[in-house]
Amino acid sequence: MSLIPGVLANPAWNTSVGYPERLSHIDSIRAGSKGYMVVLTALDPKAQPRKIGHFNPDVFIPIGEVLTTPDGVCGVSACLPSTPFARLLTESASASKPASPW
Repeated sequence: MSLIPGVLANPAWNTSVGYPERLSHIDSIRAGSKGYMVVLTALDPKAQPRKIGHFNPDVFIPIGEVLTTPDGVCGVSACLPSTPFARLLTESASASKPASPW
């Protein structure tokens, strides 16, 4: 079994309230939707449950291929270069505008 650099889901996390939503997002990525990881730092890494101490709004990491290990852990095989949030907004806005008929 090869190591997966970025773990997206682990069956051991199934008690998390957000776990079903996370699995739905993974299914969407596998179906071709774009997916991004964000960089968060825990307020106290040893606390259970953990709370977000810091969120870096300038770094969004595009997800490459999603892999699943035999024990059900989902992760990414590779992360693509990070994308500034402002650029994502610009790309999203231009993609949602209909083409001009002129």
